[in-house]
Amino acid sequence: MDNLVIKKMTDYKVDISKEVSEVFVDAYYKDLSYLSKNKEKLRDAFMHSFNENVIYVAELNGKIVGILGCADDFQRALSVNKYSLRKYLGFLKGSLAYMFMYKEFNEKLEFGINVGYIEAVGVLNSARRLGVATKLMSHVMKTTKYKKLKLEVTDNNIDAIKLYEKLGFYEVDRIKEKFKKTKDFKERIYMEWTNNYIWWNLINWI
Repeated sequence: MDNLVIKKMTDYKVDISKEVSEVFVDAYYKDLSYLSKNKEKLRDAFMHSFNENVIYVAELNGKIVGILGCADDFQRALSVNKYSLRKYLGFLKGSLAYMFMYKEFNEKLEFGINVGYIEAVGVLNSARRLGVATKLMSHVMKTTKYKKLKLEVTDNNIDAIKLYEKLGFYEVDRIKEKFKKTKDFKERIYMEWTNNYIWWNLINWI
């Protein structure tokens, strides 16, 4: 995977919102398909939702195949847009999507200035099992300015849980899903990782 390159959206001189949205939709299509079976409509509906300041992308042989957001109390990685959702998904479905997704993506985080929040991690289905998510996570962990990283993962996403544990994340809490009958998971798992590199340098400096 030497030809896999990690960049931030801001590193590109051209608009890559379309490609980023395509990865997001492809990765989360199972959850988004209730809004529309048309991936192009979904892509257009979310295309202008991504915050290029906190989105990292994985590029393989010139093609964007993975994304990861590292948000904080000041900036979320993705903020759903009510008008865009209504435009491409219809008034009813767009309004419902906005109502259900607002809390997950738009609400302000309150973790503190030294904490980053990993969200919107996605990899194209065609690039799965190639270590794309691992590379994205490792890059952010090595370059992060935060003392701690947090993330949320559902209990049915076994591969992701194993990856996060392998990278040094540990479980801190579990919350039962209220609508588990209509979803494929029962609990939301919350995990954390402490940036020992920062603490090691701080100790040495003192």
